[in-house]
Amino acid sequence: SSYPSFTIHDCTWQYIFEKIANPSDLWPSYAPGSLGDYSDVKSLWQAWDEGTFVIDIGRKPPLRLIDARWGNLKSQETHRGRFPSWRPRNDDKARKIWSNFFFFIHRVEDRIKSGHSSAEAVSHFDDLRDGRSLSQFQRSIQPKKCKR
Repeated sequence: SSYPSFTIHDCTWQYIFEKIANPSDLWPSYAPGSLGDYSDVKSLWQAWDEGTFVIDIGRKPPLRLIDARWGNLKSQETHRGRFPSWRPRNDDKARKIWSNFFFFIHRVEDRIKSGHSSAEAVSHFDDLRDGRSLSQFQRSIQPKKCKR
């Protein structure tokens, strides 16, 4: 049997993504886990920045690449957003998983923008977590919603 030849050019996630016709098919395989699936902010950040490690397989694509291509991006001209084509519509569970995951990504990115390295930013939040689960930590730092 013969196998296709691979080059450095066609072994990148960007090249593979060009072949995807229906990005909504990515969610079942590459969606982030719930917060309980991550032991710390570092492992959550790795899923975003490097891709989740899969034992005996390799890595899933970094979620930042998927979201950069099919995420909720705003037009620079109109400042209007588009619905993320890779995430399911009208799915409360998927929305909640993404919201909880991105809660930490947003905070780490803000810390990086303020001049810290990604390792320093992640370490900062893991130190603040102080052994709590990510869900407990999120509840402790989430701004409280005002009653209307």
